[in-house]
Amino acid sequence: MHLAPATPAELDLLASYMHGLYAEDPGAHELPLAQARQQAEKLLSAGRERVQTILLYTDAAVGYALLVPYYSNEYGGLTVFLDEFYIDIHHRSLGLGRSFLDLLKTHALQQGGRRMFLEVRTGNARAREFYRRHGFTVTDDRWQMQCGL
Repeated sequence: MHLAPATPAELDLLASYMHGLYAEDPGAHELPLAQARQQAEKLLSAGRERVQTILLYTDAAVGYALLVPYYSNEYGGLTVFLDEFYIDIHHRSLGLGRSFLDLLKTHALQQGGRRMFLEVRTGNARAREFYRRHGFTVTDDRWQMQCGL
């Protein structure tokens, strides 16, 4: 099992995974497949310093994650936001999620990361429990706010 940056050759696979994530756990917005493909194209051209689009491989790709690195004075260095995390439905309940998350943490540490953050919808109890079991804690001192630009 290993991680690899997504490549343009994997555009359709990445788009299908992104669409699958939003179909299973819809947030405020849907992500139709055509829009997922447009977003995947943008991600693949964004540059690794802005966003890292990572695929998990066993024999073939089985999942993806988006890592967004940024510098935080508060946490004393490079901080990584785990924006999306997805294992293909046909590869679940095999321990791949745990392994994938461990590989992502190692990857972030090797790049000098000091903290990893993520967001989970309040109603997604399964994901909240998964992340709690793997060392994440809820930070009660933060509000999630948004501003359209």
